[in-house]
Amino acid sequence: MLAVNVLGVFHGIKHAAPRIAERGGGAIVSTSSTAGLRGAAMMGAYASSKAAVTNLTQTAALELRPLNVRVNCVLPGMISTPMLEEIRSAFEALAPMPIEQMIELRQGRGGDPADIARALVYLASDDAEFVSGAALTADNAMSASLF
Repeated sequence: MLAVNVLGVFHGIKHAAPRIAERGGGAIVSTSSTAGLRGAAMMGAYASSKAAVTNLTQTAALELRPLNVRVNCVLPGMISTPMLEEIRSAFEALAPMPIEQMIELRQGRGGDPADIARALVYLASDDAEFVSGAALTADNAMSASLF
């Protein structure tokens, strides 16, 4: 998990940044996760790898700013994907409620991949030309809540 999530982003930035700088600048956008913001039961490797992606994004933004390369990441919440289905049984074995009920309680509704795509497109666009080092949560205010 660390090799894919952290080293994948590291190598992507390492190899893309020089090409982007050669063209006068641009944007790199990675995907982290709200799971990387706080501890997450049953998700130690995943959550820590996503926390590392967020930190790597911020560090790269500082280092690449002189080259006019913006670096940001999106932190999705609970999104209706095959990955969510993979954790369903483990989650429901430990949780006091079905996963859909928890999603509705924490997030209002399940996110759709298109919700995340719009955030990624924004950060990659010229509309975000002064945005770098950002970790944009896309979780319908889930991470803003104490409970």
